[in-house]
Amino acid sequence: MVSRAAVARQRFRSTNRASTPAPIGGWNTRDDLANMPANDAEVFDNWLPDSNTVKFRKGYVQHASSVGSGNVDTIASFVTTAGANQLLACGGGQIYDVTSGTATSRGSGYASDRWDTASFNNQLVFVNGADFPQVYDGSTVSAASFSGGSVAYDKFFTAQVFKNRVFYAASNELAFWYTELFASTGAVTKFPLVGISERGGHVVAIGTWTVDGGSGPDDFLAIFTSEGEVLVYQGSDPGTDFSIVGRFYVGRVVDSRAVASIYGKLFVATERDYIYLPDQFITQGGGRDSKLSGAARDAAASYGSIDGWQTHYSPNEGLMVINVPTGPSTSVQHVINVKTGAATRFTGINARVWAEFQGSLYWGGTNGTVNKYAGTSDGGAAIVCVARTSPSPLRTNSEKIVTAYRPRLLSNGTFSSVTGLAYDYGKREFLQSITLSAPGGSTLPLYWPFSWSDEDVTRDEWQRGAGRGTYVQLYLQATSTIDVSWLGTDYISEPGGILR
Repeated sequence: MVSRAAVARQRFRSTNRASTPAPIGGWNTRDDLANMPANDAEVFDNWLPDSNTVKFRKGYVQHASSVGSGNVDTIASFVTTAGANQLLACGGGQIYDVTSGTATSRGSGYASDRWDTASFNNQLVFVNGADFPQVYDGSTVSAASFSGGSVAYDKFFTAQVFKNRVFYAASNELAFWYTELFASTGAVTKFPLVGISERGGHVVAIGTWTVDGGSGPDDFLAIFTSEGEVLVYQGSDPGTDFSIVGRFYVGRVVDSRAVASIYGKLFVATERDYIYLPDQFITQGGGRDSKLSGAARDAAASYGSIDGWQTHYSPNEGLMVINVPTGPSTSVQHVINVKTGAATRFTGINARVWAEFQGSLYWGGTNGTVNKYAGTSDGGAAIVCVARTSPSPLRTNSEKIVTAYRPRLLSNGTFSSVTGLAYDYGKREFLQSITLSAPGGSTLPLYWPFSWSDEDVTRDEWQRGAGRGTYVQLYLQATSTIDVSWLGTDYISEPGGILR
């Protein structure tokens, strides 16, 4: 007969302690669970991955209101050579100056608030494919002046500055138009693409990128068509020395706003993936998909016809934001840390459009507001972060029982969390809630007369485990209006067949 002491000794010898890092690899929608890297997450909402930790995303504070009463579909910053720095927003058929936080109308009577803008030569040009193009000079919005081009100018829906000209595309046209040198409006010339495009269709977006980092000979103009084709041009004057240097197929772009410049490249949201150009040209779509490819395909299939798509690079935040509209007034964001390449999903931010202003990130809301990405709450409401990690064998490829575990969370105040475990790619076995209070208020001895609560403290209370299996996934939901960082998770387990 085996004594209880012998059983206890066997249990002690068989206990396994393992640690897993926080999922700094970010959200992975490409790989199946059996092949998902250890640092990735199957679900990853509102956690922001960094080099060695993950933390809560920032919240938002309201900057301006009364930009109409519905969707704010355009925000744009305008900087002149004289130093004027203004933030404009469009809603309710009007264009507003919201620089100070008070909405002041600069123009009204427009059919669409979804403008594309181009800033050049101390003018901000607005085009939307429904209204006649408008020009803002720092104080007044007025109708743009155009001539030539054999086109109805209210069909211009996108504008892009390239080689000291402004290039336009018109609805349902396989062509682009360009201005005279150093002009943003005035005489325009048509550049037809019929016979050049192999797949036909019409132009849906225009982008530019540079290899040399400036405005030198290694600058390229990319024309995206409705059939997923990209026509790449190089040259200074479309009338004399423009030459096509590439014709590629990368998949359909989801929206004219779904092209963003970053680090001498173009970031593009297509119906099958989020891609970088010219990197993708090398493989012609045959390279490995990004970790967000599954999310990109699902979003395009479900929401591709809804207005509100945009890609926006925020240099100060170090984030590439892909705005994904999920309804007429709801949205989520697929977000990439451009330094590490790790991704996450933002929820709770119903943005219609994003823009930079004076070094900060702003977004247009669905209730006539313009908001600033800042702070630790969503307009005063707690931010809810949810994660489901990739499966881990916890160092032993055998069945096990997790008897205890502890996510290591860093904060300087009170927040709540809900945790649970799942085994072998299944559902969560159980959930348990815990409130982690502020660390204290008691002071140290006289030679250190400060409260513990003045500093971030690691909250690592052990929680009881349950369930049985070989591969373990952690479910973690944290809710807070303070900064919280996730450093990693510790587990204590024993063999699944041990006497209990």
